[in-house]
Amino acid sequence: MTYTQGTASPAFYYWRWEPGTYHVGGSGWEVQSAMRYFGKTTLHVLPPGSLPPLPAVP
Repeated sequence: MTYTQGTASPAFYYWRWEPGTYHVGGSGWEVQSAMRYFGKTTLHVLPPGSLPPLPAVP
């Protein structure tokens, strides 16, 4: 499963997750909880993505 960090949300418990690959039984209770909830054994957390620039207004 892959998470892309965006704005603060309940999915991230309102704080930043360290980007990386996590496996069941590893560190981070929040990551372990997400994997348990979704029934996954691996979670890839991507760094926050930037928003594309707004188009120029003529």
